[in-house]
Amino acid sequence: MFLGCSFTFGEGVQDKETFPAKVAEYLPYSQTYNFGIQGSSPARILKQLLTQKEKYLAAIDHHPGAVVLTFIDDHVRRIVGSSQRLIQHPSILSSDPRFFLEDGKLNYQSSFAEDSIDRFRFYRFFGTTHFAQAFNLEVPFIADDHLLLVSKVISEIRNEIQKHRPDLKFYLAYYPSERFYRNGLFSHLRQENIDILDYSDVFLRNVLGNQSDLGTDRHPSQLAHDLYAYLIARDLEERF
Repeated sequence: MFLGCSFTFGEGVQDKETFPAKVAEYLPYSQTYNFGIQGSSPARILKQLLTQKEKYLAAIDHHPGAVVLTFIDDHVRRIVGSSQRLIQHPSILSSDPRFFLEDGKLNYQSSFAEDSIDRFRFYRFFGTTHFAQAFNLEVPFIADDHLLLVSKVISEIRNEIQKHRPDLKFYLAYYPSERFYRNGLFSHLRQENIDILDYSDVFLRNVLGNQSDLGTDRHPSQLAHDLYAYLIARDLEERF
């Protein structure tokens, strides 16, 4: 079961070229499910699990298996609601859930727009100013408490899945060449006992041409999907 955003969905490639489809080729005895959604984030995935978990998992057969959540650096911005993300995709102000920590516990509002002090509209406004653009400033500055929040969201995704399907092992797969938040995030993920498939040191430049840095509007090529699928299939086979 593959969870994620447009990387998982397969933006820009054919269905048979996505990495979930390629994993099925590398592991022919397995049944794979692609639950990738364009523009999604771990926050959206968690909200779906909290509100419609049984329906969300109904399609999965009742054999032991694995859930793989593909993670890219931009997911941190999507969960936090950074100015850059809000400018690039204004609709998420009202469409994306806002998760936050309160006394160490994870809570959420149905959207960023519900924030009582309207900080996310301010973030978006600030990001459009000449000052912010001239100095390439993004707010909020991603700090350790934000990475703690991200780790809690990921941990809760695992917990919600395993409440319904304890036979499914959960893995977070850190996408190749994505490494900006890796060290700080990994320390929190390990405290949550999240199993990590770390591919951040895999260099994709030769696979993606000149796209050495994947961002919001850049998506993996067919070759990149194939390489990522090979890495995942190899590691899952070792674990089962």
